[in-house]
Amino acid sequence: MFDSQADLSFATWSPTNSNAAPWLLANDFDVFAVDETLNTAISEWAQLPMQPTVGPSMHNAPLTPQTASASALKSSENVSMNAIPTTPSKKRSARALDAVAKTWYTQLRSDEVSRSTSRAVSEAPREQFGVDEQYRDKLTRKMKSRPVSDSLPSVNFLNVCLKAYVSRFHPIFPVIHIPTFRPTSQNAFLLLSMCSIGSLFVGSESVRSQGIEIFWRLNKVILATWDKHLAQGKAEALSMVQAALLGQTFAMLSGKPEDLFQADMFHGTMLAWARKVHIFKQAHPPLPTGAMDEGTKQDLWHQWLRFEQCNRFALALSIHDSELASLYHHEPLTRESIVIRGRPLASDSLFSASDVSACLQVLQEQGVAFDLPYISLTSWMEKEPGSRNNITECIADSSFTAYGVLSSLNASIMEARHSLTLSDSKIELLSKGLISWYQVCEQNDIFNKPDNFNMQVLWHAAFIVLHADIGALEAAIGRDGHRAAEGSATEVREWLSSSSAVRCLFHGLLLQEQVESMRFGSEPALHVPRALYTAALVWLVCSQFSVPGQVRMPNMAALPFAEIHMVKGVSQQRLREFGVSSGSDLAALSTGITYGLIDLLQRAGRWGIAESLANTLTAALEAHVE
Repeated sequence: MFDSQADLSFATWSPTNSNAAPWLLANDFDVFAVDETLNTAISEWAQLPMQPTVGPSMHNAPLTPQTASASALKSSENVSMNAIPTTPSKKRSARALDAVAKTWYTQLRSDEVSRSTSRAVSEAPREQFGVDEQYRDKLTRKMKSRPVSDSLPSVNFLNVCLKAYVSRFHPIFPVIHIPTFRPTSQNAFLLLSMCSIGSLFVGSESVRSQGIEIFWRLNKVILATWDKHLAQGKAEALSMVQAALLGQTFAMLSGKPEDLFQADMFHGTMLAWARKVHIFKQAHPPLPTGAMDEGTKQDLWHQWLRFEQCNRFALALSIHDSELASLYHHEPLTRESIVIRGRPLASDSLFSASDVSACLQVLQEQGVAFDLPYISLTSWMEKEPGSRNNITECIADSSFTAYGVLSSLNASIMEARHSLTLSDSKIELLSKGLISWYQVCEQNDIFNKPDNFNMQVLWHAAFIVLHADIGALEAAIGRDGHRAAEGSATEVREWLSSSSAVRCLFHGLLLQEQVESMRFGSEPALHVPRALYTAALVWLVCSQFSVPGQVRMPNMAALPFAEIHMVKGVSQQRLREFGVSSGSDLAALSTGITYGLIDLLQRAGRWGIAESLANTLTAALEAHVE
């Protein structure tokens, strides 16, 4: 895909570089034409007069080393170790718990609350049912959207963000075929969506702010014009839904409650759009062969690329489904989220092929089986004949498929919990599914390869949500205020007396170890902040609700948890590094471990959701007063 690693370096790249990647914008790319398209769409939607595009604004200033030097990451210095109580405290004030609810990562906040309240008090009730001119004028003003006059940033800015997307985000969310991506008028929305996500990786707060502005403008335009784009050709329709998919990803990770809620709200819309463009019903095109003429090979290769990107779109939707269900504690929208209907994802090397010649070479070396029968998660977990071999073949060469299967197992857990079918037998079945997934990955040496998706982190988190009701734990520490917290306390204390609690605490430690072992400079996968939050939550609950001696670490050799014994490298020595040994009173260690997980969460990547989750946990700790 790239000639060398240096091609991905910001230090060696400039828009005038003769070796610039072909998917970048050229110097003559008409930013203002795209900008006017956005303004026109918004104006038509809101019925506003057109705002003239007068040329480069202050946003179009060249990106200098000074503007790019400010870090977009917040430091973790607000966690003061002096605030750590020496012993678990059991006092919690109602006011403090209500304050936790107000700072919760899903709690919508508005600056208009006080103003609308005062306006409602001052307005006298109307004596008549009808509408007069004064009321009509108020409605007219209320229906008007805020005019958008800012132009898009410069070509230089967009190229920097686009390059950041390719080098930093694409490896953890490979849904676009980068080697064949070229900026056109048909994929302008996709280009801008890629730039908005890329802005998070530049390392400048001002660049990040402009990326957020692009996200919001693009979101409005897509909602205003989706019907027109879906009615166009296949290429433009796919480009539009891909842009929306990346926009959903941005919203999930921004850290703003309103963005996260928007992602949850429009997730069903994404599924409807996907059905409309037949994402889930693509006929598998024939692959090119060396005996074909060049034109036929090119045509078939591009048909196959569209097919593959549709498959990856479907898998990405299932990953979103799993994450949103976990963050909001509701059932997933899709059933058996990942279903392999005779069309497994291409291998990592095949999807990264830069041209048809490279594609043919991979096909010759690997061979590809696209005629596998339908496999559902249930048939795989219940080990129906042939299902294990087929799923193994699907996972072996595609780490993105392995990631999707694991995300779907997590979604199955959420489905069972919220449909009230999470019986002991169901827990055993889902545990076997997670263990089978691990064994397949181990047999195919996946864990010894670079893992852009941090799959073992998700695996440990899935066991935690299987054996702990995360919604109940959240309610107990103040998510819904002090009354709900008091109502959940008894249930949480009973859970802490069970072996499930020890199991979850142990997985929390192993999850922490996995995150700490990530390469410096690598980007965490989408689920990593939530996984760290989940691990910290169970340790936080242990610190607040357990009594001394209630929760003790059993001897490693005597652990009754089959999955723990599968994990390589788990030893008494490693546990001692955490301060844990056989017989340890985990309540006495829990506060320090919780703070360590919060600190790790604050340093885990550039996502605003990580900071938001860390702030929620910190507020819950501070509500736990001496």
